[in-house]
Amino acid sequence: MTTTCRGFQLLSKMGFQPGQGLGRAKQGRVEPLPLHVKQTKTGVGVDEANRAAKRAAQQQEAARGGGRPCGRGFACLLGSRR
Repeated sequence: MTTTCRGFQLLSKMGFQPGQGLGRAKQGRVEPLPLHVKQTKTGVGVDEANRAAKRAAQQQEAARGGGRPCGRGFACLLGSRR
């Protein structure tokens, strides 16, 4: 954090000194929280490793001939002729 930014100036007026934590007993975090930028459009709690494993299992099942026989889901199983 630079000394010219407005947030630093406000904290300095309230007694903050670089290298110390925030709070009455200076017990708070010293460094700001790390930022992790998501590259996908999935939700925050989605575990990409589990999602990739499920996708691979579905592709393997489809390659063996399992799963849905056509792209219409249960309509194919019920014999619908739409």
